[in-house]
Amino acid sequence: MAKKSLKLNKIPITALMQILAELFEEGVDFIDIEGEGSEKDNESDRIKVTVRPEYYSDEPNIEQEDISDFLPEIKTDVKKRLTDDDINDLI
Repeated sequence: MAKKSLKLNKIPITALMQILAELFEEGVDFIDIEGEGSEKDNESDRIKVTVRPEYYSDEPNIEQEDISDFLPEIKTDVKKRLTDDDINDLI
């Protein structure tokens, strides 16, 4: 079986880092990523992050204070628990 290649361009790194950090802190061990390329050169491609119930570990991975040293400060109006629609709206 041949491997498929998918290249997504101009993904906002701060939004992606924020989403991944929040998922990690909630105990998510795995994610599914889908991508959709933009037809316009000046627009960002879109990604969709999906978390299935079986991707959660039994306990959160680390405390928020432990990961905050590695992430830039990002001010958002993100709800405490993100839904798939919330994640898609951010990206």
